[in-house]
Amino acid sequence: MGVLKSFLKLLEKNREKRMSAMTNIVGQLFKSLDPWPGFQITSFKIQVSPVDGRKTLILDLRPVEGSMPICSRCRHEAPLVHSYVSRRIKECSLLGYFVELNVTFRRVDCLHCKGHPMEAVEWLAPFKRHTERLREHVEHRTLEETVAYAAQETNLSWDTVKEIDKARLRRLYEHFHWDNSRRLAVDEFAIHRGHRYATVVYSIDTKKVLWLDRGRSRATLRKFFNLLTPEQKAGIRAVAMDQNSAFDLEVKENCPNGVVVYDLFHVLSNFGRKVIDRVRVDAANSLRHAPWLRKVVKSSRYLLYKRPENLSEKEHTKLAELSKLNTPLLKCYLMGDELRHLWSLGTRGQAIALVMDWIHRATHSRIKPLVDFGKNLRGYVQGIIAAAGECQDFCVWGGYSRGSPTRLPFVFEMQYARPDAIAGAKVEGPARSAGGSSLAPAIARREAAGALAREV
Repeated sequence: MGVLKSFLKLLEKNREKRMSAMTNIVGQLFKSLDPWPGFQITSFKIQVSPVDGRKTLILDLRPVEGSMPICSRCRHEAPLVHSYVSRRIKECSLLGYFVELNVTFRRVDCLHCKGHPMEAVEWLAPFKRHTERLREHVEHRTLEETVAYAAQETNLSWDTVKEIDKARLRRLYEHFHWDNSRRLAVDEFAIHRGHRYATVVYSIDTKKVLWLDRGRSRATLRKFFNLLTPEQKAGIRAVAMDQNSAFDLEVKENCPNGVVVYDLFHVLSNFGRKVIDRVRVDAANSLRHAPWLRKVVKSSRYLLYKRPENLSEKEHTKLAELSKLNTPLLKCYLMGDELRHLWSLGTRGQAIALVMDWIHRATHSRIKPLVDFGKNLRGYVQGIIAAAGECQDFCVWGGYSRGSPTRLPFVFEMQYARPDAIAGAKVEGPARSAGGSSLAPAIARREAAGALAREV
């Protein structure tokens, strides 16, 4: 037993020597890099988590001997030390190890401000438990990944990473900056459950989010226009939006030279919900006596939303079966396809004639949802016509704010917008000339409607 105790004491003594030597090596290495000015490493240890096996390098730091502390309140030298305080600070990971600093700070007795504040540390913000280097790293990571992943990668809590990301956004976008945009897009999006919304203003020219605020009323959008001068308001030529009467009235009041453009995305979205879905449900209800046929109609929702040129051979066959089961449903599908092409007409006169003809056929279709939609569309004719003719380059296919509300900071930073959400962008798909369009027969049959357009 005596021999065993002597061996253990010798082993312990050698371990202490090895740790002391390693501490000196680590101290010399970090001293040459000087990552924490004014502080030096006194010891270190490696801690392994028993849960997930993650390794953490814990460094003990103390102020350099003989260094003069600086008061964090008045920034004057404070030679008198009131007390010492130990804090655990998180640092950027190193060689696969999480790094934590066990730092001893000096609380000074300042003769200038007559207080006992903590000493100023250039690499640590006041009242924070992470270094400035780690903050900058988190800001960079949140540009490319989610908050949860950045928190896991940096060994910080989700709330801490989220606060760092919010602080960066406030720093970058605290002050409103007008970039002389001539074409804008306005939309609202849900931010929480319970019908709580926010309004966003997007520049089509610079492809950037300009402004946003909580709410979706006319008063909400008025806050944006209050930030502009009369000259800036007069420079706005077009504003794209959904069929929101509040936004429409506010734009007309504040933009004397601007036109309201109703974008295709929202009009088609309303048509799908209010017409196609309603007719499809009615058709399914009328087939309760035939469960198999009813199932075919009920499962055709997304088939009826697709463009004809995007249908596969199997989907074409299914659409032909639907046409035999329910003629009104097929008619609504074809009317929706014609409605989409109203945004790709070349002249204002042609747009006026075909928009009015589409509304006339919709209101005389004897399909109640389609009749109601056609009557409602009469009040938005000018905004649809503005998307054609001389204002066709202002046509916006909405969707820039249709992402998840949690992605809005990403929208801000990356100025994210789908290619088809930008004015003047070429939407992927087959090119359609006047002769090759599905509206070509209608154009040929109603060429005489040009006289009406010239009169208008």
